[in-house]
Amino acid sequence: MKGLTIRKAQAKDQDSIFEIFESQDAKLDIPYARKYFDDYFNNVNPDDMVFIGIVDDLTVAVTGYFPDSYEIDDVYWLNWHYTHKNYEGKGIGGKLLDHVIKMLSPKIRKFYVSTGSGLFNQRALNLYLKKGFRIEAVLRDYYGKGEDQIVLGMEF
Repeated sequence: MKGLTIRKAQAKDQDSIFEIFESQDAKLDIPYARKYFDDYFNNVNPDDMVFIGIVDDLTVAVTGYFPDSYEIDDVYWLNWHYTHKNYEGKGIGGKLLDHVIKMLSPKIRKFYVSTGSGLFNQRALNLYLKKGFRIEAVLRDYYGKGEDQIVLGMEF
């Protein structure tokens, strides 16, 4: 998308980040996201990184990554990869994901993401597969009856 700017998220971006979640009606994720972003902006997890996508001075997408654990230096996870509902299908999520992959690729061996199997997550699942992730595990009924967790991985 033309006019997309990607930058590191700042504490002042927190309200606009939650507008993205709310536009997607992500009620189940919001309480966990609030805790995560409170910790992030208070530097509780200094190795985590969050980026926002901006179009016409509006924050329209959020993404980031975090290390898997303190024991494995070269494995990371994608976190909170969301695009505002009004900006879906314009390539913004893909460009943010490309940005994260480019930043991580020189220093990691493996990159993971998890998503749900429901209709709400189909666009994300398709994006991850298109970008080169492959399905590595399916946790049946993880989010509830009929809603699986799909774990995807990408090797570098």
